[in-house]
Amino acid sequence: MKRVILTAAVMLFAFQFSMAQDEKITVGAHFGIPAAGDATDLTTSNVGFDASFYFANDIIEGLDLGLSSGYTVFFGDEIEGVGELDDFSFIPIAASARYSFNQNFFAVADLGYAVGVSDDTEGGFYYQPKFGYMFGSVEISAFYKVFEDESTLGSLGVGLGYRF
Repeated sequence: MKRVILTAAVMLFAFQFSMAQDEKITVGAHFGIPAAGDATDLTTSNVGFDASFYFANDIIEGLDLGLSSGYTVFFGDEIEGVGELDDFSFIPIAASARYSFNQNFFAVADLGYAVGVSDDTEGGFYYQPKFGYMFGSVEISAFYKVFEDESTLGSLGVGLGYRF
């Protein structure tokens, strides 16, 4: 089932990418530290990459709507008496809303489903609020990212992106 959902999401993302005319695309990487739920006890850090595709632009002035996805991994911590835990990896698939306050400052809200891709990691609810600053086509952002399946893994971090 995970493969079917992932395949459908990739196909939808590719279709939207090929058909849009006034799209805005952002790709980037992020780094975070455990900040919520079980992440503080089970993981050491969080890294990954993201891609957002906004195909409905200026719904109201400054508001773009689209899709986002990527890959993120929480590195398992070493627990005394248990050993090193496995990593927790996810592919988030989300609706994304981006609001630009002006040419430089923006806020993003992602809401969707995270496909668990590591052993014994189930999929579940995903959300991510993000605030950032644009330097031309380059953006730097701060985020709070949460994955909820049987446990809750959340991280607080920074990202660096490039907007096409």
